[in-house]
Amino acid sequence: TVATSATTQVDSFSTATYRSAKYIISISDATNSRFEIVEANLVHGPSADSTTEAYLTVFGSTTSYSAPLCTFTADIDDGNVRLLATNITSDSTVFKFQRIVIDL
Repeated sequence: TVATSATTQVDSFSTATYRSAKYIISISDATNSRFEIVEANLVHGPSADSTTEAYLTVFGSTTSYSAPLCTFTADIDDGNVRLLATNITSDSTVFKFQRIVIDL
């Protein structure tokens, strides 16, 4: 449960163990009766300048609201790939997900 419109970590995994992850994410803002489900693919690897970066694509959004309930981003912090969310409201929003990870 996230009760802020600040960017918050939803999940993370080790760069030393996994190369990529696929998410199915259910988002519920019960205060405003808004609901959404999305899929996301996340992978990490070297960029053009040889630094290790995280790459994210979010797709397949189905929502009961007129816009997405949050924005997803990804980064790497201290050897962990992080899935981050920024909510459109500071009301309590519940994130439930299924994650499939692929080993290095």
